[in-house]
Amino acid sequence: MIKLLATADIHLGRRSSNAGADHASPRHAWNDFVSYAVNERYDLVLLTGDIVDQDNRYFEGSSILEAGLKTLDAKGIHVFVVSGNHDFEVLPSIMKRFRFKHVRLLGAGGKWEREILNIKGIKVSITGWSFPQRHYRHDPLETIMVDPDDSDIRIGMVHGDLYDAKSQYAPLSKNSLFNSGHHAWFLGHVHKPDTLVGAGQVKIFYPGSLQALSPKETGPHGALHIELDTAGVQENKQIPFSRTRYERIEFNLTDEHLDNADAVRQETDIRLQQLQDDLRNEHENIQSLVTELTVITHHGIQEAVAFKLSELKNDEGLDNNGLQLRVRSVSCIGQLPPADVEALVRQSSPAGMLARILRALETDTPIPQSQALEKAIREQIRSIPGTIFQPVLTARKESGREPENEVRDIALRQCREALNRLINQKNA
Repeated sequence: MIKLLATADIHLGRRSSNAGADHASPRHAWNDFVSYAVNERYDLVLLTGDIVDQDNRYFEGSSILEAGLKTLDAKGIHVFVVSGNHDFEVLPSIMKRFRFKHVRLLGAGGKWEREILNIKGIKVSITGWSFPQRHYRHDPLETIMVDPDDSDIRIGMVHGDLYDAKSQYAPLSKNSLFNSGHHAWFLGHVHKPDTLVGAGQVKIFYPGSLQALSPKETGPHGALHIELDTAGVQENKQIPFSRTRYERIEFNLTDEHLDNADAVRQETDIRLQQLQDDLRNEHENIQSLVTELTVITHHGIQEAVAFKLSELKNDEGLDNNGLQLRVRSVSCIGQLPPADVEALVRQSSPAGMLARILRALETDTPIPQSQALEKAIREQIRSIPGTIFQPVLTARKESGREPENEVRDIALRQCREALNRLINQKNA
């Protein structure tokens, strides 16, 4: 069995936003990645572009990358790299400066290249394409080599955009990838981990960014562990390396005993600490958790709770056993008692209309107004660039959460917030 470790979009030279201290630099995740590859004795390492950030390519980024590549090379680990839109200049430069024995840049200048290895008695071909300039508006697979390849395992590498056919960053076609004759493709550019499976179990992988760099990059980030044999990919799993984690968190704190702001704040602190403990168990090197927090509470204490929880935003970082918590934003939604909602439903006022929409959404009994709201939200989602939202929907669908649930959740939140504002204005 061949062990492969893949990652992408490290952007060495950048920092994770809102994360505070030195650990916000991706260099720590890169060093951890290199050590892990060595200690776990991987046969292959794949880096699929944007490894060094364009703005820092001559400073912090390139020197850190060079040191890691030298370590992997010295240990005899085969490393294959393709350049993306951020490092199309720096990667060829590094390869020219150093005579690596086991590290190879594939496809420099936008021309496909193939390397064939014998690993553990298995013939493996790795085919790759690299960005020739900052922007590339064509599908690179239009020029891929079609000569015969009798390898046991065929792997493809390219940095490009699978979700936007008009992208200026190498728009890719799923059908072209699935029908290219490769067993597995490893892509860069989209920072959210994603996996697609085609006919014949051909797999397309976005390993995602090694380190989460902005609040848009929620969830675990790191590298993709793959095990291969002559039948193709036998196992794949994500290994966390990012020392920064971004999460959007919602707590429903409407239990009877949570009837005042102090009780809600105390329960919020307990749940945030439990989240920190869970993340520490998942990834022992994690150092920063950056959150956008939403709390659903009783309507009558909403303002007091909002004021109390606003204190969380002023904290420089709540430390829990070395894991620092930063709260970027706090939203507080007041939930009306069922009796109040029922009373509003019978009214012809704007608040009554909102209450009817809310009940329709909560009980899944559509009315024209709730359907119109969901349709408007669905259209807004479709207008978001696919590189941002599509990988999120794909990941949630694979975990059992249908994309349509996203529409319902957004509709419920908007309806509750609007109803709260109307009632608060009336009571002011």
